[in-house]
Amino acid sequence: MEWLEEKQYYIEHPWFKTWRGVCKRVRFNYFQSFMYFNIRIKNKLTQEKIKFLWFRDKAFLMKKPTIHRKNNKGHYSVRNCKYMEFTEHSRLHYKCHPRFKHTLTRVNKN
Repeated sequence: MEWLEEKQYYIEHPWFKTWRGVCKRVRFNYFQSFMYFNIRIKNKLTQEKIKFLWFRDKAFLMKKPTIHRKNNKGHYSVRNCKYMEFTEHSRLHYKCHPRFKHTLTRVNKN
């Protein structure tokens, strides 16, 4: 696809960008290197299922929708995934990420 055609396709099918990102994340080399630490997360979502999630969660109304796995140890599936606002998603991960817990406790003590 040419750049302009790809941009137009993303405008008409915004859920495709999510599906493509999920596919990249679950590739063996990618998650082994830094993200999934050999958990072997699988993508059980098809483009049609991502489209279903897009409309179920009304992602088209969000400013910057992102996919969220309810159970971080679970696979990408319709039951385990939902769209949420990017700011809410990043706030949620910031609170529970072990690397940032010491920062939160330091802030809470003051």
